[in-house]
Amino acid sequence: NPASALTVTDQRFGAYSALSEIGTFITRKFMADESIFERDDVSIGEVIDTVLTALSSSMSKEKGGTDAASEKTKKAGFATLLQWTSLFKQIGGKSGGYDSTVAYLAKPAQDMAKPGSSSLSSEFRFRVGSLLTS
Repeated sequence: NPASALTVTDQRFGAYSALSEIGTFITRKFMADESIFERDDVSIGEVIDTVLTALSSSMSKEKGGTDAASEKTKKAGFATLLQWTSLFKQIGGKSGGYDSTVAYLAKPAQDMAKPGSSSLSSEFRFRVGSLLTS
């Protein structure tokens, strides 16, 4: 499981940054020539699915924290997750990674609907606020 290997904040930040650069590269290639991903030897949909699954798994463990490095890593991970979700919507792929991403995004709202939940959680504010500003 690739997400479990990223245990140090700096490692996760590096992984999120690398995946962001790869996502930017794929987006540029796709915008220039959509047919580039229609060849049999390129399974970009599987790549997108795997990345979304790993990102949503990693982000579900991302707690942020009081230190600047943790918050920076969490924000970078969320931005990368949204970038790859956009790639899924543009290019396509298996739905497993997309489904796990939607589950990650919806979890704070689902938690708020549970009995005994009294206020907006910081995770809900973070996820919804990040979605609105992206």
